[in-house]
Amino acid sequence: MKLKLFFFILFVCSAASFPQKNNSLYQYSVINALSAGVYEGDLSVARLKNFGNFGLGTFNDLDGEMIVLNGKVFQIRTDGKPVAAKHEALLPFAAVTFFKCGKKIEMTSPLSLKDIMFKR
Repeated sequence: MKLKLFFFILFVCSAASFPQKNNSLYQYSVINALSAGVYEGDLSVARLKNFGNFGLGTFNDLDGEMIVLNGKVFQIRTDGKPVAAKHEALLPFAAVTFFKCGKKIEMTSPLSLKDIMFKR
């Protein structure tokens, strides 16, 4: 228990002390912990928004998938409908970044991956 507390404090302090840099990814927990059954975390949706405006994750007790798009956090439950996530909702896993579009491509018809890659 003491070791878990030590690593938790170390993680929180290190995450809070480093400023967000361009092209960086903020990840709360690791996917291996989630796979091992760690379904509860203490990172709130409100706090997560400080680290990125685009990403994914899940909610405590695996209560739906989390999608962050344009700074809005959505919860997608088993019915497949996205709803705005509550600010106080807690997360066991998340990965977000501050996304800035570098280039836009206007599509007037379906494109193959090759067409998208070489469309300048």
